[in-house]
Amino acid sequence: MVLLFLALFGVKYLLDRQESVPAAAQKAQTEETQESASGKDEEAKETPTPEVTAAAQPESEDGTHEERIRVLLMTSGYSGYYHDSVTLSCDQNWYRAGQEAALAAGSEAVLTPEDLQIGESASFYPEDGGMVTVSSITRDCGTPSYPGTLTIYREEEGLLLVNELPLEEYLRYVVPSEMPASYEMEALKAQAVCARTYACRQMAGGGMEAYHADVDDSVSYQVYHNLDVQQNSDFAVLATKGQVITSGGELISAYFFSTSCGHTSTDDVWNKEQTESYLKSVYLDSEEQKSLESEEVFASFITSSDSKTYDSQEPWYRWRVTLPLDYLNGRFSSYGIGEITGIQVLKRGEGGAVAQLEVTGTAGKTVLENEYTIRETLSAKGYPITRSDGSEVDSMNLLPSAYFICSPVEENGAVSGYLFQGGGYGHGVGMSQNGANQMAKEGKNWKEILNFFYQDISIDDMSKL
Repeated sequence: MVLLFLALFGVKYLLDRQESVPAAAQKAQTEETQESASGKDEEAKETPTPEVTAAAQPESEDGTHEERIRVLLMTSGYSGYYHDSVTLSCDQNWYRAGQEAALAAGSEAVLTPEDLQIGESASFYPEDGGMVTVSSITRDCGTPSYPGTLTIYREEEGLLLVNELPLEEYLRYVVPSEMPASYEMEALKAQAVCARTYACRQMAGGGMEAYHADVDDSVSYQVYHNLDVQQNSDFAVLATKGQVITSGGELISAYFFSTSCGHTSTDDVWNKEQTESYLKSVYLDSEEQKSLESEEVFASFITSSDSKTYDSQEPWYRWRVTLPLDYLNGRFSSYGIGEITGIQVLKRGEGGAVAQLEVTGTAGKTVLENEYTIRETLSAKGYPITRSDGSEVDSMNLLPSAYFICSPVEENGAVSGYLFQGGGYGHGVGMSQNGANQMAKEGKNWKEILNFFYQDISIDDMSKL
């Protein structure tokens, strides 16, 4: 029966289509996804709880209410929350809440801050199965169209645009935006469960209530509708419907990232006083575990290409970049240390990520902590990063990862720059997406993948929590 249902879903798809997180982790994940080919530090304001929008919660087939999520839609380029104006349209009849008459198919609604009083809102929704197009923003998919209800809130700073829709529908647009739909099905299923777990945790946390939302649509939370839905990722969402990851009866922070250096880290990379028990450092060769806190051991590890690890065939598994001394002096000009005379790793985390980086100059020294701060300060933008397959990338705002060693480069007997040799792409906490894909290629199912990257967890139905 289940197989028949899934098969019918696939046919219907083809007929229809003829597809509380640490601030540093959020910032890093944002940069990674924007730069990658392939989980807000803004403080919440005290604002009244918004009124319920006009769209009633639909019932699922078993008669229960579907979980719904509110997604704050950012401006083009994910540059901000507040819109100067919002332009909506629909290719079928649609409605504005509070008005009985339908808006004609093909009609357009344009709202500016002058159209609403501060504190007021306007909600729009299509007839069943329809989508509302937002032509005032663009995404990689082009001009996006959204299911569910779109509500525009008037705030002092401008207009907020929020899309409210069923959680499972939301995931159809998240999974292909976070992981290529061409990846193995079991990896896509693992990604779908991570995405659902993350969303449920955010919905319960209330951290975006000041913006009338649960999450935004950027990788500061999860990328939503940057790419269109895809058949493979649709199947992965449906096949894992309602499944979430828990530890000790609580939803976990299901962090994920692009590519490991062969080892993952605990969440101590963000200087957490107490790390989560389920976020252990894992060595990606299936069985063997090793500690990379020793500088000598890590240097030997990062300068080798270990063919045993799941990520070892990925371009980002190893990388190297030389940053000129003049450039680095500019990056550290605000630290008041003068001209740089040395860079030294003081401390590494269990997985090998740099935890403390000391930079000495002619006028003093400074110590960088936190993987995002280190990667952002050592931005390699404009300088070619050579990956393990020989390809080069020179447009990155962040260093690919904090898993690196550093050594001076000399010219004519003087230091001219520093060579950074590293591995992996991303913060390194939780599930490696490329590692998961390789595990799936080797026959691991989605539950085995999740139990490998997250320790002492349970897979539960969210309706029973």
